Amino acid sequence: MLNQEQQDYATKATRTLQIIIGSLIAGPLAYTAYAIATHDSELVDAESSSMSLIGLGFALIVSVASLIAPRVMFAQQRRAIVDGTWKPPQASKAISKETGDVGPLLGAFQAKTIVGAALLEGGTFMNTFAYTAEGKVSNLLVVAALLIGVALYFPFLGRITSWLERELSSVEQLRQLGGR
Repeated sequence: MLNQEQQDYATKATRTLQIIIGSLIAGPLAYTAYAIATHDSELVDAESSSMSLIGLGFALIVSVASLIAPRVMFAQQRRAIVDGTWKPPQASKAISKETGDVGPLLGAFQAKTIVGAALLEGGTFMNTFAYTAEGKVSNLLVVAALLIGVALYFPFLGRITSWLERELSSVEQLRQLGGR
């Protein structure tokens, strides 16, 4: 169970992450809406499909990367937390000792969430650009799928609190096993 300071810290970190993920959704959503609203089928190269194929390939690559890269990052950061070598990013405020491992775990959680969502966001921009160039609806469908993927990263306090409790237990168990 989290103490009050840990709970307060989790609440603030969750709110910050909600704003970031919301922005990662709003940007491509606005760009895609603009692209659809200003689309002129006479200006696109309907015969070409190279940009569309590049967009689809890019979406596949970033989708896979968004599943792998955040997990690898978090595993490295959890290892540093267990070993006691974790250091907060230079730009961040000092983390209170009262938060214990909650501060570092939330920092690692924020980093992995932002990276995963940002990778997918990049795919939405690429596919919206491909749509503006070639007018293929398949690129808009990919944009919709990627935006859903970004939205799945949206954090909720209850889920983060449960995740924190599990991770705190895992960190403690790893320390008892000698940091393995």
